[in-house]
Amino acid sequence: MAQIRTIIADDHPVVVHGICTRLAATPGSRFVKVGHAASSDALLESLGQHRCELLITDFCMPGREQPDGLGMLGYIRRHYPDVRILLLTMVTHPGTLHAALELGVKGLLDKGGCLSELPKAAAQVAHGRRFISRNFERLLASHDVRGYAACLATLSPRELEVVRLIARGASGRDIAVQMNRSEKTISRHKRSAMEKLGLDRGDQIREYARVTGLMG
Repeated sequence: MAQIRTIIADDHPVVVHGICTRLAATPGSRFVKVGHAASSDALLESLGQHRCELLITDFCMPGREQPDGLGMLGYIRRHYPDVRILLLTMVTHPGTLHAALELGVKGLLDKGGCLSELPKAAAQVAHGRRFISRNFERLLASHDVRGYAACLATLSPRELEVVRLIARGASGRDIAVQMNRSEKTISRHKRSAMEKLGLDRGDQIREYARVTGLMG
């Protein structure tokens, strides 16, 4: 049977080793590691150098040139549409997990749980079937999270512009000057937009903006 060429990306060597060991120990395993990466920069370089069917990757990794998180996943889906992605992550924000699925990620595996599900997850994803670990299934089922576009559509024009400017790196003071509003008003728009988008940290705004094209 054909081999399943696999790239593994995680900035912790012990995790990469654990993944390789677990897959190799699976009876009849057809997974062959053709590359590995410890940063988003190295991952995209590896994808450019090695043909693969399956990518097992973390969500948050360091990188100087390329973004990680949703920006990285979106780039991979656009430039390597045939690569099937299994996301191995500690992220538990339901909006982010839903967004990853909307981007075309085939599998979500809880990095904080037992890796006993890894062989099954990798096999299903490699064959184009969706896999979501039990912990994530429960988390997603307990939250009514709408799609990216639908969430953004709930923002007022001023909230949308505040999100856009924050994503581009503008400070609250800069935005207040540009929009001719007080910093207090800008802060209120930001809080309201985050509530509508289901965000609990300001740094998540940039990831949402990357995927929806607001930074373009």
